[in-house]
Amino acid sequence: MVKMIETEVIVIGGGATGAGVLRDLALRGIKAILIEQQDLGHGTSTRNHGLLHSGARYAVRDEEAASESYCENLILKKTIPGSIEPTGGFFAKVVEDEDAYVKKWIDGCKKVGIPVEEVSIGKALNEEPFLNPYVQAVYRVPDGAVDGFTLVVDVVADAVAHGAKALTYHEATGIITRESHVAGVRVRDVFTGEEKEIYSKLIVNASGPWGMKIAQFVGIPLKIINNKGMLAIFNHRFNKNVINRLRMPEDADIFVPAHNVTIFGTTGINVEDPNDFSLDRLELEEMMNEGKALIPSINEMRLIRAFSGSRPLYQESSVSDSSGRRVTRGIALLDHGKRDGLEGLITITGGN
Repeated sequence: MVKMIETEVIVIGGGATGAGVLRDLALRGIKAILIEQQDLGHGTSTRNHGLLHSGARYAVRDEEAASESYCENLILKKTIPGSIEPTGGFFAKVVEDEDAYVKKWIDGCKKVGIPVEEVSIGKALNEEPFLNPYVQAVYRVPDGAVDGFTLVVDVVADAVAHGAKALTYHEATGIITRESHVAGVRVRDVFTGEEKEIYSKLIVNASGPWGMKIAQFVGIPLKIINNKGMLAIFNHRFNKNVINRLRMPEDADIFVPAHNVTIFGTTGINVEDPNDFSLDRLELEEMMNEGKALIPSINEMRLIRAFSGSRPLYQESSVSDSSGRRVTRGIALLDHGKRDGLEGLITITGGN
């Protein structure tokens, strides 16, 4: 017999987006249930470099994403300070980088409102002794480091304390509809196989790279590029600030201090399967070689782990870009009632 549950809102996806939506609903006194196919933070929210963007990385190519990032940066520092270290960040120009890009970047940051401060080479090297001593310019921005694991767990815990429910290891297997309105979600306990039907008038699809699969349950076309990136973790923390390379975003140009380690990355390859967390040794070697431009002694550092995760990059139309670098990193909020004629379904996707 299928177990039936009733609530007001169902949130699909236990990452940072789903956790935030659940908590917001709970604080407003709205009954809500979150379902997550594995444990909290299984997907993109913990499979990244943990950079709390200032927005400066996107200031030239993607003004909207830059603005969103900076606003998010300020909000998260206030709302979840326990999961964030306001490290600050350096953008450093090396010899190989274009001189003309620097002015474009500074102008882009100013347009968005991102504070930028030029730092003398001597001061920068004093703060970051492993930084390339031949850097030509260094600028400080309000980057930070965020612990995705504690963030998601703490936010969901606070939501539960305010009356919400969270069902981990429950996979969505279908969406129940009545005429042109959603009515609920079918789920399966991945451990016991027990099937449940959760009924509600509103469903929030916050499942990141799995967003297309959820939309397909009701025949809705959704274009999400699953852009897989590789990252590496060193066994000690050798930088105080986030260190970014001052160029158009490419592979291997960010070093993020995270607790007592440093996370380095990332790459970008589009994949079909959101469950593709595979690693390629050649890709790692190329990333390490590229990273020497910022940290020349990188090969003397001890690597302890490499991992990968997919960025869900939403697109209204098809884009030919295998690296995902020329695709917007902005957030998309889709009302499928207005967009597709199915009331009660909302998708929140995208991001950097």
